[in-house]
Amino acid sequence: MPPAPRSLTHLGVPVGDLVNLITETSPTPPGSVVPLSFVLRSDGSGEPFTLPAQTVFVLTDVIVTMPRGGAAPGRYVAGICNTPCVNSRVPIQVHTDVDGFQKTISLTGGVPFSNLPQFETLQSNPSDMAVQLYGYLVKTA
Repeated sequence: MPPAPRSLTHLGVPVGDLVNLITETSPTPPGSVVPLSFVLRSDGSGEPFTLPAQTVFVLTDVIVTMPRGGAAPGRYVAGICNTPCVNSRVPIQVHTDVDGFQKTISLTGGVPFSNLPQFETLQSNPSDMAVQLYGYLVKTA
């Protein structure tokens, strides 16, 4: 009997290659740079994550949330960037009057990261922000 085919997602990648990254401490205060070094487990907790050797992380979706109880109305700006955060590769803008307190950003084709991405918030943000990244791993060799 031939081996069963590997299950693929709607993105055409094996289910085991999907990754959901979060920051160690969330929400992230204004004016901070934090690594997205925890992978979200099914029970809602995070466990330390490192990018395996000879792989890249392809970012496909970003979900940004402001805590409803303490978030002031206004415009929030942040970015997802390579380590170290010199140039933001994925800019994020959320305005609570237009977007509410949560915004999903889907990236057509995905954005590759050869290092674990970092989340950078602006000092001028009126409150904390939380972020979740969705994507998958691709072997480079």
